[in-house]
Amino acid sequence: MAAPTRTKPGRQTQTRVVDSDSRVLGYEQYVNEQVRSTARSVRAMDVSLSILRLVVGLLVVLLGAAVLEHWVLPGGLAGWQRYLVFGGLTAAAFAWAVRDLWPLVARGINPLYAAQTIEQASPSLKNSLINLLLRRAGLCPARPAAKGPAPPTRRRPRSARR
Repeated sequence: MAAPTRTKPGRQTQTRVVDSDSRVLGYEQYVNEQVRSTARSVRAMDVSLSILRLVVGLLVVLLGAAVLEHWVLPGGLAGWQRYLVFGGLTAAAFAWAVRDLWPLVARGINPLYAAQTIEQASPSLKNSLINLLLRRAGLCPARPAAKGPAPPTRRRPRSARR
């Protein structure tokens, strides 16, 4: 039973007795919510880094085209060459978005990866969160607890060992 909690000096609140099953369920809900929250954060970070890579790549190509037009080619690029650069840039950006950005948006982040991210942030967990998720999924069965020393093995007499 839990002791009464005090909210203000002199006032006691009613204490609710919570059985162990619902308390464990509460812990599992808390762990699940933390893993989901971390997965959302990881996805947002991956998407923003991918978009940043795209923008930097586009700026590098446009800067290269500008340098090529103004300093390398006498008379600059012709109209069809500019359209070719623009079309190639658009096609490359679309292909990149389909290959790199779409999987991040369409698929979920693996909960084990999110758990690994949480464990890297707080090393005191020591792989326990990943083990919890693996055991809950049935991928890592729990070992039976050892119950005292192992029973002695029967040894055959020396005469029977040959």
